[in-house]
Amino acid sequence: MSFYNDIKLEYLLFKYITNLLKDNSLYNARVYRMTNNYEKVVNKFNERNCKLLNTNEEYIEILKSSKNTTYKLNYIASCGHEHIVFYNVFKSR
Repeated sequence: MSFYNDIKLEYLLFKYITNLLKDNSLYNARVYRMTNNYEKVVNKFNERNCKLLNTNEEYIEILKSSKNTTYKLNYIASCGHEHIVFYNVFKSR
């Protein structure tokens, strides 16, 4: 009976560590995509003579905390006024 419990414990530990490593690599890949995507977002605002006010770090935190694909960003419009906008709405204009 003890041998069976040891094998079962080893197996559960192996599964736990494997899942932990998978989750960590997925997390790192997501952060990399967020960082890479930030440059594209900045360029989209610049194309329209606007300036994004959120830093790269703030942008990553916004994406981490958003529960879906819509999120708000702060920017200065070409007219000089500060605004908050859903990025998907900004892109569609």
